[in-house]
Amino acid sequence: MGVAYDGVLRRPGVGRLTLLELVSSTGDWLLVIGLPIYLYALTRSTLTAAVAMLVELIAGLAAGQFGGLMVDRFARRPLLAVANAAQAVALLPLIGVHGRRDIWIVYVVGAVESALGTITGPAGQALLPSLVTEQELVPANTMIGVASDLAKLIGASAAGAALSIHGLPGLVLADAATFAAAVALLLVRFPGREPPRSETATLQAPWQAWRDGLRVARETRDVASSLVLVVLNQLAQGIALALIVAFIVTDLHRSSADVGVFRGFQVLGTLPTGLWLAAYGHRIPPATLLKASLLSAGFIELLMWNGPLITQWFGYYLILEVLVGIPGMAGFVAFISILQIATPDSHRGRIFALVGATSNAALLISVFLGGVLGETFDPRYLLNVTVGLELATGVAAIVLFRTPVPALGADSERSTANVE
Repeated sequence: MGVAYDGVLRRPGVGRLTLLELVSSTGDWLLVIGLPIYLYALTRSTLTAAVAMLVELIAGLAAGQFGGLMVDRFARRPLLAVANAAQAVALLPLIGVHGRRDIWIVYVVGAVESALGTITGPAGQALLPSLVTEQELVPANTMIGVASDLAKLIGASAAGAALSIHGLPGLVLADAATFAAAVALLLVRFPGREPPRSETATLQAPWQAWRDGLRVARETRDVASSLVLVVLNQLAQGIALALIVAFIVTDLHRSSADVGVFRGFQVLGTLPTGLWLAAYGHRIPPATLLKASLLSAGFIELLMWNGPLITQWFGYYLILEVLVGIPGMAGFVAFISILQIATPDSHRGRIFALVGATSNAALLISVFLGGVLGETFDPRYLLNVTVGLELATGVAAIVLFRTPVPALGADSERSTANVE
C-alpha cells in the first residue's frame, strides 16, 4: 500500500479506531439484517418490520441533538466506551421475546439502541481529527469507511447463521459480544490524547449549547453548504431506496432475490476505491473529490435507470452498481473530511448530530414520497427524478464550494501537537 496508508495507521489511535468501526458496525449489521428476518418469520407481516424501522428512525431523530451535546460535553473516548457498554446491556431484553405478544420489547430495544447510536456515531467522527493531521483526514476516514463496508459483509452474512443456529438469543449474544469488544478496544491502552473540552462545551446549559451549535452551523460557510447538499442527496437516495425493488422486478423482470445480489455488488466498487484513497487520497482536496463524486454518481445512475431502453441484460446493471460504488465511497469520505476540517473541535458533536438528523429527516420524507408515488407512476420515471437531484447536488457543490475548503495541512503544526 502507499505511504499515506502506512502513515495513517501509525498515527496514535487510528488503527484502534478503524478496528473499533469494524467490530461495532459488524454488530450493528447483525441486528439490522437479523431482526427483520426474525420478525417476519414470527409474524409473517412486512408491517411489523416497517414499524420497527420507523420507531428506530423517530427515536434517532428525537435523541440526535441530545447525543451531539453529550459528545461536546464529555471526553469522547470514555463516552464511546460507556455508550457501547450501554448498547450491549440494552440488547439483553430481546432474549425474553418468545412470541407476538412480546414484540413491544423489540420496539423498545430498537428505540434505545437508535438513541445510543446518536452518541457513538458523532463521537467517533469528532474524535478522529484529534488523532491525525488535517492532511491525513481523507485517508483516515477512508480506512474507517473500508472497515464499515467489511463490517456490512461480515454482519449480514453472520446474521442468518446466528439465527439459524441459536435463534434470537444467539443473535443478541453475538451482537452484545461485539459491543463488549468495542469497549475493550477503547479502554485497554488506547493511544493518543484527546484535547480537553472547552468551558463553552462543558458549562453551558443544554438549551444554550444546542442553540450555539445551530449558530455555528449557520455561520460556518462549509457546514451550512454541507447541510444543503445533505438534503438534496438524501431526497434522491430515499426515493431510490423506495423504488429499487420495483425497478428490478417490474422493469428488469428479475426475481426479488436478485435485488440482494444487485445491492451486494456495490461493495466491489467501494472497497478498492477505499484502499486507493487510503494510499493516495491525501493528494486530492476534499471539495474537489466531493464535486467529482456527486456528478459522476449522477451520470452513472442516469445510465442505470434508463438502461431498459438499451438492454435487459442483468450484467449491465451489476457493472453499473459496481461503478456507482466508486463515487459513493469517495463522496462519503470527502464529505466527512470537509465537516471535520470546517468545524471547531468544541462543536463537532453537535454539528455531526445536526447533519445526521437532517439526513434522516430528508430520508424519511423521500422514502415516503417514493413509496406513495411508486403506486401510480412507473418506477423508472421516478428514478430519473433522483438522477436530476443527484446532478443538482453536484452542481450545488460546485457553486457552494467555489472558494476552496481551507488547505489540507494548513494547521499541521497544531494538529500534530494534538496527536503527539
